Amino acid sequence: MKLSKEQKKILKKNSFDKYLPILTDADFLSSMFGLSFLKELSKSRKGRKYYSKYMQLRFNFKRKVSIPFLTAVITTLCTLNCKNCCHYIPEYTKETHYPVIKLDDFKQDINSLLKNIDEVGCFQISGGEPLICKDLPEMIEFLATKKQIKKIFLTTNCTIIPSDSLISALKKFRVVVQISDYRAVAKDKCHYNEIKKILQENKIKICAWEEDVKTTFRSMPEIFSDDTRDDSVLKEQYSNCTDARYTILCDGKLFNCPTCLHIYSNVSKIDGYVDVRNKNVTNEDYINFFSKHYTEYCKLCHRENLQYGFPVGEQVMTDCTPSRSS
Repeated sequence: MKLSKEQKKILKKNSFDKYLPILTDADFLSSMFGLSFLKELSKSRKGRKYYSKYMQLRFNFKRKVSIPFLTAVITTLCTLNCKNCCHYIPEYTKETHYPVIKLDDFKQDINSLLKNIDEVGCFQISGGEPLICKDLPEMIEFLATKKQIKKIFLTTNCTIIPSDSLISALKKFRVVVQISDYRAVAKDKCHYNEIKKILQENKIKICAWEEDVKTTFRSMPEIFSDDTRDDSVLKEQYSNCTDARYTILCDGKLFNCPTCLHIYSNVSKIDGYVDVRNKNVTNEDYINFFSKHYTEYCKLCHRENLQYGFPVGEQVMTDCTPSRSS
């Protein structure tokens, strides 16, 4: 069916009228409130500004949330310690590191999350280094049973050669593997070529960046308290933030981005997350979480002086040298 006059009126009232051309006339709910529409919104800065309104509208129509990209940080332990790591791994200490999540806890978190989530476009398993986890094949098999999850990704820094059981799971469930090339900084640890060959021989789809692509790292935001920024400044920062909506699931908590998780874990236990393990959490809690114009963690995040062009994977020394779990 085509959009009704009332539906168009609602869209126009909420500044969505300019997006009417991208809506199909097949099914209003799937076109307006599906992942395809969400992807259209994320393509431009102006579109991202409507994200909060979109989430509120979607809740009014369908009462559930779609997450286009969700990263499960199954551990912050890593075989490398990269400066300017987008997950802030060098900032974690022995006291704040998240050990490898237990398989039963992982399953319980996913089941609890999906009770209130309509769709997850891309579910990425990450870390730390996720191949530290011995239960990866079982985790992937479990995720593959969830119809709400449309695609599974796995990231690795190529320092651990995948087991036969993991290769089998990756192949069977058509997991896309994102491999990173750290040969320049970790020559003795990095098995990039070997792992790439194994994946190719098993016809497993690869997403890769290599040395010759001239990939660089950027600096991470400065984290400190600042009461001089008002709501308008914080809203503008959030609407322009490239990390916003890079949703993170870690230790049963849902955060808006890796910086939020870092602040909560290493700086201040600010309450700005959804507790997936709390049985009293409802759809309204999720919609409120995703429809905010900025998070409580944004008050400590300063992105105005980000710098670019840093060497990829430059290693730094800390007192934490994680190893593979038993």
